[in-house]
Amino acid sequence: MHAAGFLWLALNVGDGIAWQDWRIVVDRARGLGVDVFPWARCYTLDDCSRLLDLADDVAFRAILNIEDEFQTAVDPNDLAALLDDSEVRLDEIGLSSVAWLYNDVDFSPLSAYPMLLQLFPTDMRRDPADLEQIQADCVVHARDKGFTYVGVTFQTYAGARPEWYAYYEGARSLYTGDDVGAGNWGAWSP
Repeated sequence: MHAAGFLWLALNVGDGIAWQDWRIVVDRARGLGVDVFPWARCYTLDDCSRLLDLADDVAFRAILNIEDEFQTAVDPNDLAALLDDSEVRLDEIGLSSVAWLYNDVDFSPLSAYPMLLQLFPTDMRRDPADLEQIQADCVVHARDKGFTYVGVTFQTYAGARPEWYAYYEGARSLYTGDDVGAGNWGAWSP
């Protein structure tokens, strides 16, 4: 990853995986100058709080993955209050959510935070030929919802290919799972 030009790595500390389980990866990545911090799916506000506490202890940054929970369990006002009380600085938190942000959710309390939209075409059952327009529409919609800093997270699993995506706009990240082997990072290079 480092040789291919990647600058950061967010490690899944949800799903029963503890930060300590990543110790070898953290040490190796940081030894190469790659920034490493925790990421987790936040099903509840308590999950968000635990992730922020961990970030305060190990990395001073984190990505909070909140998807359908914005409609059911994580109110943007409550999350904004939690983030304001956190020791982690505003510019060190990223939010990750579905590509098309929900119309019935008022995201304005969170609009100062970076938003990474999850563009996962096989999950969305969309033709890769349509992705550039889908990406552009989703970014505009997120800006209409109040976000200034909008990036996109691209799927790499289930046969996804780097040439499917338009890399021209904003920050980008990859959701890899374990699907990109050690010798294949160059194809996904920034």
